[in-house]
Amino acid sequence: MVKCIREIGCVPFLGKENIEIAGYWLRKVEQSLTQIPIPGNVQVSCVAQMLSNSARSWWAMVRER
Repeated sequence: MVKCIREIGCVPFLGKENIEIAGYWLRKVEQSLTQIPIPGNVQVSCVAQMLSNSARSWWAMVRER
């Protein structure tokens, strides 16, 4: 399913971008999720796989809380 998200133009998020770029990335991912039939309980896992570098580290800390 992550492959499908990437095929329609989503790129990994590194976490070093500014807030405007982060917002654009999030809107693109949300739009992509409406185009691909991914069950709600799988969406978070798919999007988490699009995180890289410091964004992935941040997500790991959030999940531990």
